[in-house]
Amino acid sequence: MALSGMAPFLIQSGKRVILTSEMEHHAILNQIPHIDLPIQKAPVCSNGVVDLGWIEDRLNRFDVGLVSIMAVNNETGVKQPINEIADLCRKYGAIFHTDAVQAIGHMEINVSEVGIDLLSLSGHKFGAPDGIGALYISKRVRDMISPISYGGGQEFGLRPGTENVAGIVGLGAAAHTLMGCMREEIAQYELMSKMFIKHLHTYGCDFQVNFENQNRVGNILSLYFPGVESELLLRMCDADRLCISAASACSSGSKSPSHVLTACGFTDDKARSTVRISFGHTTTIDEINLASVKLFCCVRKIREMFRK
Repeated sequence: MALSGMAPFLIQSGKRVILTSEMEHHAILNQIPHIDLPIQKAPVCSNGVVDLGWIEDRLNRFDVGLVSIMAVNNETGVKQPINEIADLCRKYGAIFHTDAVQAIGHMEINVSEVGIDLLSLSGHKFGAPDGIGALYISKRVRDMISPISYGGGQEFGLRPGTENVAGIVGLGAAAHTLMGCMREEIAQYELMSKMFIKHLHTYGCDFQVNFENQNRVGNILSLYFPGVESELLLRMCDADRLCISAASACSSGSKSPSHVLTACGFTDDKARSTVRISFGHTTTIDEINLASVKLFCCVRKIREMFRK
């Protein structure tokens, strides 16, 4: 709704261009063919951060009405410069949407202070029931957005249909709980991430941490295992009851290399040998210890198979 629902207003205003990036989630990218407006995708630097200079250049040269850049990339864990992007949008009179699905619970975002017009989130990322999410709409753009489906007048006429009351209550309860412990959880994720990497080094595993020195959330690791096909590693880990992914969890069945990693300049070989490890709010230290052992053993088995 954040993109498609804004399209009629953008057409009416004459500021028809939408900016997004090459590394967005498919929830954003797959809308592009269905929006009859010019959409330009910002390149991504090798450090996993969207090219701010490119965004400002386009804002300056084109009639950009909407910018949609994620707050945290779901595959790399790299935080994006949403404060700076919001400033640029205010400077050039564009509306700013951020996909904060991967950010909620892992970094603090004050929509008023940052200047975010639209923010989307998903409850399952922080303990709410599956299938419930929310779209924050600021007062500034509330009268600009249109419904993308029609029927009843629920949710201010923007999303018809009987509300999922149980899901909404669950989302509110999870958010309330999170606000009371978020800083502690962020510190715990950082600890688990460091422990996981330390364990692999201790076992003598040959691997690299992608985007190691970047500003990342603590619950996502992008790990490169040279010479190890990620799809084979996923299958072996799955057989050992360890769930990891080769891209985002939503597209882990895809045979193509990750569009995010290729946007960051990875070769196909490196992208196909990279896996994503993520921790949830229920993950324990004991599970971190066990998971690192299982992952190392699976990597070692694959390498031994191909040495023979």
